[in-house]
Amino acid sequence: MGSTALRPYDETVWLRPMNDFRAGTGSSLKKPAILFVSHSAGRYGAEKSLLDLVLGLDRDRYDVIILVPRKGPLTDILSAHGIRYITVFYTRWIDSRLIFAKLPIRTIITAIALIRLLLIIKPYSIRVIYTNTVVIPIGALLSRFLGIPHIWHIREFVQEDRGARFIYGMTSSMRLISQTSEKVICNSKAIHSKMGQYIPAKKLALVYNGLLGSNQTTLELSVKKVPDPQDKLVLCMAGAIAAHKGHRDAIIALSILRKRAANAHLVILGSGHWLHIRALKRLASKLGVSEQIDWLGYLQNALDVFRSSHVLLVCSRFEPFGRVAVEAMSVGTPVIGTDAGGLTEIIDHGYTGLLYPAGNHQLLADQIVRLLEESNLYESISRNAILSVHKRYTQDRYINEIELIIKDALKVQVEKVTKTSH
Repeated sequence: MGSTALRPYDETVWLRPMNDFRAGTGSSLKKPAILFVSHSAGRYGAEKSLLDLVLGLDRDRYDVIILVPRKGPLTDILSAHGIRYITVFYTRWIDSRLIFAKLPIRTIITAIALIRLLLIIKPYSIRVIYTNTVVIPIGALLSRFLGIPHIWHIREFVQEDRGARFIYGMTSSMRLISQTSEKVICNSKAIHSKMGQYIPAKKLALVYNGLLGSNQTTLELSVKKVPDPQDKLVLCMAGAIAAHKGHRDAIIALSILRKRAANAHLVILGSGHWLHIRALKRLASKLGVSEQIDWLGYLQNALDVFRSSHVLLVCSRFEPFGRVAVEAMSVGTPVIGTDAGGLTEIIDHGYTGLLYPAGNHQLLADQIVRLLEESNLYESISRNAILSVHKRYTQDRYINEIELIIKDALKVQVEKVTKTSH
């Protein structure tokens, strides 16, 4: 398949000089300014989906500005595409360990960031604030102080997937999300179902991520055939390296496959805390599979690795959506994922991929063997996966659905201004 049908933006473009927001000349009065808030300047699932959106919006109609806590890979791409951004440090309101001594510190950091932002964006006509994640409250707080509409895009479960909790408590946090948002977007039915326990149905919207182009003329070229048993079997994992992503499952399954005399190797993409990576490497050494694992670190474009891999493993304990699964399926690489969260909405077991119970590394190994031993199954899953994701997860659909929500929020702002003027 031609790569242009899959890339939502040009990753090879030369980086122009940084176009920092503070050096700008002010937003145009002819088009509304939208402030998009990101929890990081990295380039994982949430940040990629944000890029898909802001690069897809018509900038002749919208003035797009991004807020990030620091510079990083995300701001490099924003600069390359001439999109302005603000860098102001702010903190998250979730944590895996609720240490109450942290509460006043985080509150002070948030207050300082809020004051700084109110001063920085004062000359600009921000009409809507769009928070791209549930893990930070700064966008919602800013919208309340400015009296403008806020959209909250929730892409995480928090407790189920990250093993974390809201430091101000679940009830208070959900109340703030509901009260400060014109609309709360959920990226899967699983997220939508959870949010429905706390937020009125009229405020909720289900919008699947869209990361693929609509060109399907060469899809058949990506359909894969089952690898020869004598060849090296390349398994792949991609994304943040953290406990909730289930890398232990993949490493233990790899050791099981090696005991069955399978020539299996595991490629791991992504970065994470060095202590967790060290623990995983020690596990691999203990199981005797260190030489069969390649740690490639963070890669800007993982599609080439997905194309050269035979199977992608998504072993997350509770995946909110599963962007890497869609990416791998789009190039014909069969995916084996956990039967929890958003993955069950992407993968139709036995038809577009295979599922296994999270944490059950023995069944994971069995599913890999099944996929390889049933050549018709492997090839049909490859073909069905391509057709499915290119139909369901297109950029045009994703951008159009969110743009409708943004337009509704802008109407609310116009109505508020009209009422005030009268």
